[in-house]
Amino acid sequence: MEGIIFDIQRYSVNDGGGIRTVVFLKGCPLRCKWCANPESQKTDFSRIFWKNKCISCGKCIEACPKNIGNNLARQKECARLKLCVKACPTGALKPVGRNYTVDEVVRIVEKDIMFYSTSKGGVTVSGGEPLVQWEFVTKLLKGLQDNYIETAMETSGFAPFEHLWSIAAHCDQVLYDIKHMNSRIHENYTGVGNELILDNLARIREREVPVVIRIPLIHHVNDNWDNIEKTAEYAKEVGVDEIHLLPFHQYGDPKYEAIGRTVAMTNGTVPEENIKRIEEELTKKNLRVLVGG
Repeated sequence: MEGIIFDIQRYSVNDGGGIRTVVFLKGCPLRCKWCANPESQKTDFSRIFWKNKCISCGKCIEACPKNIGNNLARQKECARLKLCVKACPTGALKPVGRNYTVDEVVRIVEKDIMFYSTSKGGVTVSGGEPLVQWEFVTKLLKGLQDNYIETAMETSGFAPFEHLWSIAAHCDQVLYDIKHMNSRIHENYTGVGNELILDNLARIREREVPVVIRIPLIHHVNDNWDNIEKTAEYAKEVGVDEIHLLPFHQYGDPKYEAIGRTVAMTNGTVPEENIKRIEEELTKKNLRVLVGG
């Protein structure tokens, strides 16, 4: 079995405890307007074009049977996108995603097993959304656990419960996004409602899966105290005592142009005083709070 992965990032300290390797899988059913990895949303192979690296040599066009070259608007017409990518001499055209077997990924991540053991780290599957490739991810996490590597998953929780449980049963920790407690607002900004997400969280907690709730903080969307308080109440209800606050950033903006899309969210930066107040108020509710995750 193979999975489609668009990045494997070593020496991460922001996606679970200790030093970690993060495996980023392609495919996501949500379309969050603040998404920092828009190139990950589609499951199939695609490409990214870094205009500043292009020297206009024309080799990508020469290699393409349809003369598409670096024209991102026409890439759907081409079933052989790798031809132009291989022809590019500067790396201006790069592939987004390649197939890996479980054994390939295990061999890559176990190179850092010494760092995991000394820092209490491990491997985190992220995306995109790992649940889209749930069968591959389940086998991958089993393989990691067989090698005594600690496992975690970052997830939106939006999938059939059987798919979520298949992976979560092999996780030492699940980092679970709660983007908004109001389903209508949630759908407006992500494309889906939150009923399945909240229900799935309650169900994996019933099975005592260790969970950290993460809130991507977006100004004028979900950083108001009413929403934060409802999130805290739900955390207590399902037995979660740790929340990570992930303030909005625009580090992913250059990727939108590079894949031929327009940035959807430009004004989501949360004032520092808001972040501080949220952190303080959640701490008063006996929740462990980390800013930055």
